[in-house]
Amino acid sequence: MNVFAPSLEMICIEDIAHALSNQCRFGGHLPKFYSVAQHSVIMSEKINNRHRLAALLHDASEAYLLDMPRPIKQGLSNYKELEGMLMKVIAKKFGFDYPLHEKIKEIDEYMLEWEWSNLMLGEKNLFPDIDCWPPTYAKAQFIEAFKNLRA
Repeated sequence: MNVFAPSLEMICIEDIAHALSNQCRFGGHLPKFYSVAQHSVIMSEKINNRHRLAALLHDASEAYLLDMPRPIKQGLSNYKELEGMLMKVIAKKFGFDYPLHEKIKEIDEYMLEWEWSNLMLGEKNLFPDIDCWPPTYAKAQFIEAFKNLRA
């Protein structure tokens, strides 16, 4: 796929699910594997029905650009431009609004704090515990969530 000139035909939900299920959040710096796909499935469960598909696919561009920790993303001069261009094509392909609704961004911020506190710092008393899924399970859950939301 040419990420510099994405087209609708290049975007495939199976590719997104596969890639995100094999990418560890926080650039892989966690003590145990926790995938972007699992993060996305949980995100889709924490928002109202109107925004569930967008929440599930909010990090879909990372299937093609890779998940990078926020400080690195901010330091790359054209990453956000590439991400936005790719997300517009993904949103058009799957039928959700981009830019993303503010509620999705709020939940993503909450998730960031929850995941970091729970998985990296081991603070189990502030948030519910996270049971990390293996990649094959995360991929299956992502695909199932997508199919249910498209039904």
